[in-house]
Amino acid sequence: MAEIRSSIEIALERANKISEITNEEKLNMKYEEEGKKIAVKFFNETDIHFKELLKNIDPAGLKIYIDGIMDILLRNIILPKEKEQWDAINRAMEGIAELKGSSAQNVMMQLRQFLSSYEETKNGYYEQLKMQFEAKLPGIQEMVAQQYGQSMSSKMTIEAIPQFQQEWTKLSTEINNQFIQKINQIKEYLKNLP
Repeated sequence: MAEIRSSIEIALERANKISEITNEEKLNMKYEEEGKKIAVKFFNETDIHFKELLKNIDPAGLKIYIDGIMDILLRNIILPKEKEQWDAINRAMEGIAELKGSSAQNVMMQLRQFLSSYEETKNGYYEQLKMQFEAKLPGIQEMVAQQYGQSMSSKMTIEAIPQFQQEWTKLSTEINNQFIQKINQIKEYLKNLP
């Protein structure tokens, strides 16, 4: 029979692991956290330049510090679902280009095109699906009018049809999954750039 451990035993085991952390590991965690804090500040203040900040960092911790910054920057490279998200995406790309140099700038151009392609693809499929359902709308409106009255029927839109919503959710998820795979590959590449 499997041994069942209490939450106290699990907590004590974790505490022992924490106490086993070396000074070097603690220092690395500190550098990574400092890097993450600077990256968050980078999104809120336009006058921050990583090159200047990195001059004051202990060379032994520089890579860890940059890893912390990159972690936050890469988290902000997402598939844009709303126009407002482009501000953070563009800011993250600026930061990555500044940190990683000219090799990252080429990738940023491709990434920007890729994200624009995502928006175009998603919008195109949305419009195609809407056109498919436009032919069905009069019949659905007639059924709604018979059950709930003409005023409800006249308010019926394609987007309000449950079948449309289900189809769009399914199609949207498929599109997102395809693009997410590619964006994750790009992020991994950027993460490993020198």
